[in-house]
Amino acid sequence: MKSKILIVYSHPDKESYNKEILTKTTEILKKQKIDYQVLDLYKMKFNPILGKEELNRETSNEIKKIQEKIKESNKLIFIYPIWWGTMPAILKGFCDRVFTPGFAYKYVNSIPRGLLKNKKALVLTTSGAPKIYNLFTCNKFTKGLTKNILSFCGIASSSYIFGSALNIEKDKLNIQKFTEKKVNKFLRK
Repeated sequence: MKSKILIVYSHPDKESYNKEILTKTTEILKKQKIDYQVLDLYKMKFNPILGKEELNRETSNEIKKIQEKIKESNKLIFIYPIWWGTMPAILKGFCDRVFTPGFAYKYVNSIPRGLLKNKKALVLTTSGAPKIYNLFTCNKFTKGLTKNILSFCGIASSSYIFGSALNIEKDKLNIQKFTEKKVNKFLRK
C-alpha cells in the first residue's frame, strides 16, 4: 500500500528545532515521492478549546475536514516540543477536538475499541531538558500522546526525543541525521 502521510506540526517559532525536523521530513517525503500534507496548527490558528457544542458531539466543519484527512492517511507524523513534560496546549486541544467518539473510538459493552486501527504514527519531539534527564524520562514525556490517545484510538506509534537546549550548536549539526534516520525507519514499516 502506498503511503499517504499527514504531518501534525505544533511549534510557533520558524527557527526552532521542530521546524528543522519538519523541513527535513518533508524533504525526505518529496524525494521518495510520498503523498503528504502538513497541518501547521499555529499557522492555521487552530482553536484548541473544546466547546460545549463539541462535548455534545456536534462536530464542526473544520474538525470534520481534519478527520477526513486522517481517514485518508495511513500514517501520521507528529512534530512538537516537550513543554513542561508534555505536548503544547494547542496539540492537546487538537487531540481533544479531533479524536472524538464515533470517529476515533467507540465503546462496545463498556470496552473501548479504537476505530483507527490501520494507521501508524511517528512522534518526533524536542526537549530543552538536559540529555541525562531525557534518558530517564523520555517515554513519560510522549506517553500522553502515544499511549493515552493514539493507542486508545487503535493507532500503533513510536516516539523519539531529540536534543537539549543546553547544546544547541552541536545538536543543530545532528538534527538532520536524527530526522532522516527516524523518518526512513518509519517509512519502511
